[in-house]
Amino acid sequence: MRQAKRPKRQPGNTFLWGGFFALLLLAMMIAGNWFGQAGSPQISLPSAPLGEPPSGASPTFTSGDATATLPAKTPMVQVDVTMDNVREIAAGLSQPTEYQCVWQVEWFWPTGSRTAKRKVFVRDGYIKTEIYDANDQLQQHLISGEGRVFIYSPGIIWQPERGDFTAETEASLPVFSLPVKLNDADILSAEYKILENTPCIYVTFSAAGSRYVDAYWLSWDDGLPIRMERSLDDQIAIRCVRASMELARPGDENFRLPSNQFPWEIE
Repeated sequence: MRQAKRPKRQPGNTFLWGGFFALLLLAMMIAGNWFGQAGSPQISLPSAPLGEPPSGASPTFTSGDATATLPAKTPMVQVDVTMDNVREIAAGLSQPTEYQCVWQVEWFWPTGSRTAKRKVFVRDGYIKTEIYDANDQLQQHLISGEGRVFIYSPGIIWQPERGDFTAETEASLPVFSLPVKLNDADILSAEYKILENTPCIYVTFSAAGSRYVDAYWLSWDDGLPIRMERSLDDQIAIRCVRASMELARPGDENFRLPSNQFPWEIE
């Protein structure tokens, strides 16, 4: 009796089945990665230059109902923002060395509040702050840099001793040098938030020996604060909000002293 011949295996079938299992495995890996990251708030921070992403798509941040889209073609590396690594993240953000901006500063006390403007100019390692009163009248100029401070108003110039004043204390604008402040501070919380469509690193801390709690919203876009609040016993004492920012080199007129000199020219 003749036996039935065994059908020959077609090479195409092996290839199709192999491709099917490869796609199935890839789908399982993607699903596992997706569910593993769900519920863990994350922020994408700039990494070393890696070239342009192939897709050119714009990455997005989502926090609650707010969504912000970042510029396309930005190299990214995804990390969690925690109390353990917020110092490193804040110090690693790139900050401009030349810019000018306007801050609105509001002070609170039990019977009321007051708001005034501060204009800030930064270049060549110096910070110039113009101090305005509640009626938007310019009251004082303050320039600090290289360990020196120059304070002047119309017709008066004063150079205090080194270390006597800083741009923060004299101008009541505690928004500079956040990474330095975090070094010795007691970190109370750290996460990412979206404030006015801007992705931010949000951190609260208390300086050593201080009863005040500072809260900063540090912009991912330029590495500088866009908002700061200082509280005492859960009551806000001062709030600073950045009203505008221009990433341009301030002109010489902003740093020229009444003596017609520049601060960096004075020994």
